Amino acid sequence: MPVEPENDQAFEALRATLSDFQIEGVEYAFAEMAERLLLKHRDELIAATRPEPISEAEREALQSVGVDPGVAVKDLSPALNAIAMHAALVATAIPVREAASRLGISPSRLRQRLKERSLLGVRLADGRSWGIPAFQFTSDGEVPGLREVLREMRSDLSPVQVFAFFTTPQPDLENDNGNPMTPLRWLLAGQDPDNVSFCAREI
Repeated sequence: MPVEPENDQAFEALRATLSDFQIEGVEYAFAEMAERLLLKHRDELIAATRPEPISEAEREALQSVGVDPGVAVKDLSPALNAIAMHAALVATAIPVREAASRLGISPSRLRQRLKERSLLGVRLADGRSWGIPAFQFTSDGEVPGLREVLREMRSDLSPVQVFAFFTTPQPDLENDNGNPMTPLRWLLAGQDPDNVSFCAREI
């Protein structure tokens, strides 16, 4: 089937966006992970469009991909956006050894930090290996105050929910002009991480 012009333009825009991450082959990793996630949640996404009642298991699965299970929906954009974001986090994640080197710690210590939830990890496309989402790093280490904030977040939050929190402006984090800042920008500016921890406990 030929690609429609608007779809072709959308694909090229996606490739251009992904190329900004400057990771070789990232568009293929993104596509592979997006496909895996779509297949994994296929039944739940189909269930979301059904008018009949859904099971409790389906309800929980729908909630895990960002779909409100209260009513049947025709717009699956929230779930698809969550899947795309998850795929992007995986495709641009830093391998454990490289991440450990950048933090100046051993790979075993890095895995320990994943267990204690002072660093966010995502499962890679093989379903076994860990990758470390790149937003947690600066040019010379990790985002200041990151580990303290992560420890305050609920353990049941998905990587997408954690990333969304760090990149969404919060009313309680205002800059000098009174404009809300994202937790990530707040921490990178050297502001008090306790303010971000307070916000993290509220989600």
